[in-house]
Amino acid sequence: MSSNSPQFSEEQLQTIHKGLAAGAFNACWDLIEKSGRSEEENEDMRRLAEVSMHHWKRVKSHGPQELSVGYWQLGRVYAISGQADAGERYARKCITISEEGKLAPFYLGYAWEALARAQAVLGDKQASSSLNTARSFCDQIKDEDSQGMLAADLEQVAAMIQS
Repeated sequence: MSSNSPQFSEEQLQTIHKGLAAGAFNACWDLIEKSGRSEEENEDMRRLAEVSMHHWKRVKSHGPQELSVGYWQLGRVYAISGQADAGERYARKCITISEEGKLAPFYLGYAWEALARAQAVLGDKQASSSLNTARSFCDQIKDEDSQGMLAADLEQVAAMIQS
């Protein structure tokens, strides 16, 4: 770095990483929800998911929950943007992180939802099994709003499998 480069304290860097991670996640989410995305928007969506994960990994206080959510988003993004093989790899990472971190059923359910979605896009017969595993975790969620959110996503995946 040149002497003209700004110097940040570690606390400032952590705040910057958290802000960039959250901002990229939210911008990516906006594209996930957009219907009729262009290929350029799909590329932007993938980049934003990668940027979000990059910055979360640099936040010293990150844990399995942040990594699970990051890998889930990567799995979703790649599955819905024509690169379901990569989506499946990220979903499997999400499952591993969620299991090793002993995360709540909400996170485990979404980890398996990501795998079922990627498998459905790929036409993999294991999608139904992954969906059933996700449903078993969904049934364990106590918060009605969280359970309803996952249940709605699982119904979307079920429709993909049936078509």
